[in-house]
Amino acid sequence: MAPRPAIETLPPDLRRALDERLVANSFGDYAGLSRWLTEQGYAISKSALHRYGQALEGEYDEAMADARALLALTRAAGDLGEAGSEIASGAATILQTDLVRTALEIRREADPAKRTALLAKLTRAQADMGRMTVSVERHRAQIEEAARKQLLEEQRAKLDAMGNKGGVTAETAREIRKVLGIE
Repeated sequence: MAPRPAIETLPPDLRRALDERLVANSFGDYAGLSRWLTEQGYAISKSALHRYGQALEGEYDEAMADARALLALTRAAGDLGEAGSEIASGAATILQTDLVRTALEIRREADPAKRTALLAKLTRAQADMGRMTVSVERHRAQIEEAARKQLLEEQRAKLDAMGNKGGVTAETAREIRKVLGIE
């Protein structure tokens, strides 16, 4: 049986800090990270860190590619009006499904290294979900505002076309516009 990788012996808080430093350093400076871990009381070679970093970078790149694709879909959906809102909602549902799947994977994972990586993935996905939700809500609000403005314009045009038919005076038309908020 192969020996357990040294990184798996790190306490969870230190492992998260290592993951954050790897991402912040663009998955580089393994010699510096090795020195930092030695200062923390854990001697891990830069080669072991490089292997771990490559695996984490692969997962990170995969998660970021998914996030970019979903965000691009949301932006493209913005040009499609109401149908785009439905597309963006569908994208949000896909991301929510991914969150649930990842959460279940985390519960089943016994390997602390994989568990930490999955937690990092889940955290990124939750952040993406928050951005996606804000984007979808903003898009829906824009559609509703555009529809409201169009309706008010149509009402204004109808009032203007009425002239003073049916006993509607200019003053009455002004009051109607005021009440409808189209003045």
